[in-house]
Amino acid sequence: MPALVLRAVAALSRAYLRLGCLSVRVAGLDAFLRLVDDPGRRAAGRGLLTSSYFRDPKHVRWSLGASDIIFKNDLCRWFFRHGQTLEVVRGHGIFQRSLNDALARLAEGQWVHLFPEGYVNLTRSTRMRRFKWGVSRLVLEASPTPLVVPIWLMGLDQVMPHPRAHPRWLPRPGADIGIAFGEPVDVAPFVQAYEQWRAAPNIAVPPFDVKAPAEHLYHGTPLRSDDATGYAHIRSYLAAHLRHHLARLGADTRRELGLGEGEGTLAHRPDLRG
Repeated sequence: MPALVLRAVAALSRAYLRLGCLSVRVAGLDAFLRLVDDPGRRAAGRGLLTSSYFRDPKHVRWSLGASDIIFKNDLCRWFFRHGQTLEVVRGHGIFQRSLNDALARLAEGQWVHLFPEGYVNLTRSTRMRRFKWGVSRLVLEASPTPLVVPIWLMGLDQVMPHPRAHPRWLPRPGADIGIAFGEPVDVAPFVQAYEQWRAAPNIAVPPFDVKAPAEHLYHGTPLRSDDATGYAHIRSYLAAHLRHHLARLGADTRRELGLGEGEGTLAHRPDLRG
């Protein structure tokens, strides 16, 4: 059944991209497909973690989705579970079952894709929020360390603008879609710091040279009983590091497409009512 669901979604998506979009521009796809199809990576159990012609479910991403948004009834639960989506319960922290399941998929050499902000942006700004620290857990605790590949998506807000008239579930035609696959991000310094912290939890974690807003980093706020300050410190800096690389990919993509410097503008109109 998962294969049937995945093939149906893939066929409908291809039809929409070919017939329903104004344009579809893709950069870096060949290099990314080589990573996905690399038999050596899969044989070594090295997963593929991405932050935005597949017919074989083994070559289709696993993803994480919010329980209150896409698992809200029996039909949605059936569809998304067969579509290789793991259910995340907001507010249950980074040690919940879905992240454990994602770690298991990575250990099998599977591809796990996620949206690291954990947020549905209905504003007009493309500025990224803080990345959820659960992303860092997937990188640090997976063994072996997965390849972490940023993917920049543009134009999907035009497919489902907010607000929109009925039928709200139907994708809107005429979107200008852009997808850019980046190079794998170097996470070795953070993995090394994590291993050192595990060996000696009472030793202070060294600072990292990461560009990030101060509010995105851990500053000693209270943690759950199953967490630790040293680990939270490493997670916050790694999440900021990944955010920086994705933002840089976005800026480079906009520049290469002639869209200028700075942020773009989304198609949403939050001041209007559908």
